[in-house]
Amino acid sequence: MKGIGSSVLLCGLAAALSACMEAPSAPAPVTVTPPPVEVAEPPGTSPASAIPASSVAAEYAYVSAHFPGWQVQTQGLMMQPSGRAVDVLTLEKAGENRDLYFDISSFFVTGL
Repeated sequence: MKGIGSSVLLCGLAAALSACMEAPSAPAPVTVTPPPVEVAEPPGTSPASAIPASSVAAEYAYVSAHFPGWQVQTQGLMMQPSGRAVDVLTLEKAGENRDLYFDISSFFVTGL
């Protein structure tokens, strides 16, 4: 009897202990937030993305190569607060206009 009583007591104790134990919980879901994607603006679409040019002829060659069928309507100079000289060409094709910016600091001379 001693053996059976001990077994019953051990079974009861094991049942009580297992009832107190927490069931393993599922791992918390992992949320991954990707870093924001920076979309670079196309070259020449603003003074900040002005295309470096070595001459006015280089600007017109760029227009011919990258904007076939577009015509230069106007050309103007913009001096940036930083002192950088930027040429802006207004292009036209089929009634659509767009501005194209060139950094001309490498050849623009001030103080003449």
